[in-house]
Amino acid sequence: MNKINYKQVFIIAMYEFKNSCKSFSYFTSLLFPIILFCSFDKYINNDFKNKTINITKYVSQIFAISIPIIIFAISILYISALANLIARDKSSKMSEMFLSFVGAKEQLLGKIMGIYFLIVIQFIVFTLFVIVYTFYTNTPVVIDFINNISLSNLAYSIINIFVSFLLLFTWTAEFASYITDSSQTIVATIPTMLFAAMACIQGVFFSVNSNWFEAFSIYGIIFFLAASFPPVGTFVVPSLILNNVMPIWEAYIILLIQLIISSILFNSAAKRYKYGLLNHQKSNIILKAMNDEFKKKG
Repeated sequence: MNKINYKQVFIIAMYEFKNSCKSFSYFTSLLFPIILFCSFDKYINNDFKNKTINITKYVSQIFAISIPIIIFAISILYISALANLIARDKSSKMSEMFLSFVGAKEQLLGKIMGIYFLIVIQFIVFTLFVIVYTFYTNTPVVIDFINNISLSNLAYSIINIFVSFLLLFTWTAEFASYITDSSQTIVATIPTMLFAAMACIQGVFFSVNSNWFEAFSIYGIIFFLAASFPPVGTFVVPSLILNNVMPIWEAYIILLIQLIISSILFNSAAKRYKYGLLNHQKSNIILKAMNDEFKKKG
């Protein structure tokens, strides 16, 4: 098995990251969660206080519902961006040119990490905004949230969110590896979005009523296997953790299994990445052409 050249991966990732940062749609996506947070804060502080409802009772449930929705909403934006990157290079035959000196794994992983960096920057910007907003407005929402969510659950939820994007990007790369033209981009995005949508619905159901889990309790091994299939677990398991239905050690095992399955899926995508290109050989196309010319002269 060929080792991945992470230096090449980093170069490709930074190239895609810089190009994607220049798009107007990316800056729009940065503002969306900020506007949503401000609206939510105003609703909590005004409407809930007027109704004399104790918001602390609903913090865990609100957070549990928010996780699958946040993953789904953000993933829609970036799944299409990743598929477009792969389709752009394959339709322009840039991928074929790159394959002469950069492996398929490095190309795919570089594109995935380039889009992944966009999400990391978005979460950093959002976190800094929340800190500044909380400091100047003295809003109790963030304080109530921190006081009512255990540190272990919060840490798992954050890890789970970032892993979920990685799993969804791997699925996108798997489907996009068959693309030979930019007009086929939708082929790579629709299946992944359907996976995410179905998993999101399940996650919201479990968040609203954890008793849904009791229906699966007698089929524990079946649920465990279903949750281990990426990206189902990253949408469903956080709600079970926050509702104290599933032990956190079991959640980490499910997360680890999903990563292992995704790594296998990524290797499969890398093998199929050459589909539709002129070069289907593992050898360097430049060296192969030189070798063929040498044989003719000989």
